[in-house]
Formats: sequence, C-alpha cells, structure tokens
Amino acid sequence: MLIIGLILSLTLPGSVTNAQTAISTPNFIIYNEVNASSEFIGKLSYFIQYVYNDYVINNRLSMMPPCNGSKYIVYITNNVSDLGGYVSYGPLCISYIEFNSNANIPYSVYYTLLHMVSYFAEAPDYDSKWYGVASSVGLTERLSHMCNYVNLFFINKYWLRNPYDYFNQYPYYGAFPYGALFYWLMNQYTPQFILAMTLNSTQPTNTWVNVEYVIFLTSIIHGVYLCDTLYKPTFTVINPNSTLYLVMPGLTARYFVVNGLINGALTINVYGNVTSDLVINETIFVTNGSVYIALVNPTLSQELVKAVVTYHGSTMSRVTNQYLILILAVMMLFLTIILLTQLRNH
Repeated sequence: MLIIGLILSLTLPGSVTNAQTAISTPNFIIYNEVNASSEFIGKLSYFIQYVYNDYVINNRLSMMPPCNGSKYIVYITNNVSDLGGYVSYGPLCISYIEFNSNANIPYSVYYTLLHMVSYFAEAPDYDSKWYGVASSVGLTERLSHMCNYVNLFFINKYWLRNPYDYFNQYPYYGAFPYGALFYWLMNQYTPQFILAMTLNSTQPTNTWVNVEYVIFLTSIIHGVYLCDTLYKPTFTVINPNSTLYLVMPGLTARYFVVNGLINGALTINVYGNVTSDLVINETIFVTNGSVYIALVNPTLSQELVKAVVTYHGSTMSRVTNQYLILILAVMMLFLTIILLTQLRNH
C-alpha cells in the first residue's frame, strides 16, 4: 500500500455495495462516498479517463491491472490531501484509488495515476528519498504541461541547497522543486527509464541521479524551458579580475557573469573540487560580450573553493574611455584650427 497524498484519516472507503453514487467510464468506476458536487464528479470522470489514455496510449506507460474485474475502483472521500490521492496496491494489481472531494483536478489525476505504474508498487518506500518524490513530480508536470512546483527550483534558488540535506529537514514536500531535474531529463530519457533508475534504488544515495544532477546544474546556466517559460539561475556580477572564496555544500552550484569583455584572454583558476561549464585552469579567448560561469560541487560533502579570475585584454569601459579621449582630442584640434584661421583673417 502506498500513500501518495497525506493521509488525513484512517477511515477506509466504504464497500461498493453501500456507495452512494457510481459513475462509470471505459476504465474506471467512481463511487461518491461523501456527496461530492456533480461538477466535481463530472471533472473527475472526464479527466481520469483522459489522463489514463494519455499515459497508456501517448506515453506508453504500462499500468498495473485492477485486482477485481475489468475496471479500476475509485472512491471519492475526505481521507486524503487535496494534492494527490491514495493508491492501494494488491499483489501486482490496483485494489482501489482514492481522491479527496476537494482535489485539484486535473493535476491530482495526473499525479495519482502515474503511481499506477508497477515501479511504485515495487518501491513502497520511494517517498523516503528526495529523488523518488522529485521524479514523480517532474514527470507529472512534464506530462501534464502544468508547472506547479518545478519552477520553484529557480524562483527559490534550490541550486544553493544540498537535496539530500534539504530533504532530511523537509521530507516529502521539500523534494517537489527538485522535480525540475526530472522534467529536464525527459529531453533524453523515457518516463519508464527515469522511474526505473529512481525507484529501484535501495542505496541511501543514487549515483545515477547525482551525476545527472551535476550535469543539470552545469547546463541550466543557458536556461531551461519549464511549461514554455524560460528559467535561468541568478548570476552574480564580478569584475574581470576577481578572487572568490566560496563555501559550497555538496551538490550545489554558484553562477557568475563577467560583462563587457572585448578581445582578450580569460583564465579561471579554481582550487577545490568543483566542475564548470567552462574550461577551468586554462586560458580561453573572448571576443565580444559577457562570459557566464557555473561552478558546481559534484561531491556530497561541503567544499571550500577559491576561484581566481584573470583577464588580459580590453573591456567595454576601457574602450569607451579610449573613444572619449579620442573624441576630445579631435574636438580640441578642430577648435585650434578654427582659432588659428580667425587669427590669420585678422
């Protein structure tokens, strides 16, 4: 048995025989245990079938069959949170599904029906790991095109927090913004592969997730589209010649930008175990514009990092000053010519 939403009561749904109202769709029978509104029943019956078809037909997800009969039993109660639902598993089958009468439709349907995939039944403690929770949120929001939580990764700067430590402080819901990782990973992997790699893990940490997360932290310097909106990390502006001292928790990142560089050589020497989107400890040549720098701690432990940025060449401000001096010199020469001409005429 797997709890998807927060259980608010230990009361189980009533039996089929005493259910008050039954609505049938091609794959579900919905029992209204709490006199939910007809509007809610209509929305739920429509979207539960729509989402099921979307998952099975369009995304080729393999759902576990119902334990009894040819249709899944669904109860509407007040026993679970508005966010998700509750899926009761039998041996490799679905006993029943439960929704709160105030559930957020259709988001709750997408989130709950994803848990009908067999990977969740085989990993009953998936929600004890940040990446188990985050993968279900990321896939839900990518497949539903509804970004309720993954965008919080950028809004609240989650790249500054070690996901393992943060999840220990804020279990379950603390992992939701990290769903941005798995939203992004669907550019490369199928939902089935992601679920297999995140839910089948029995170790305290997940090497595959850690490696992909470091790549994600390095890549988002260029921006990530979440539900058709481009998100980028926040950049700290630094001078062309700077020395940075950073305390970086495990699996975190810092982002910097050097502006106004024109035809010069830039070197970033880093002391400490970090990786970057740029070549570090070597010289790179810059033409015109800005240089964006990502420094990522790929380890699980805190790193004390020193970064020395050295630039040899022109900057926009330096070139601007040179142009101003040249313009002033030309103006002085022009005024001198005019004065000499006037003196000769007199």
